[in-house]
Amino acid sequence: MTMTADLIPQAEARLAAYGELFDKTDKAAELKADLDTRLAKLREAAADKGNLLVVLTNGPKMSAYGKG
Repeated sequence: MTMTADLIPQAEARLAAYGELFDKTDKAAELKADLDTRLAKLREAAADKGNLLVVLTNGPKMSAYGKG
């Protein structure tokens, strides 16, 4: 399941899909609630802090994530 730029909604959709696929919808809902809590804390911590650069590393490769 390839991820694109709309990362959070796609991750949530994958979580729900895997929950259905493996008959673990309760666990998927629990993980979704935990993700929502963590994202809310992250947004609160990042409020009024300016811009962000996300750097992805995979083995010896490195790339920046975002528009442009």
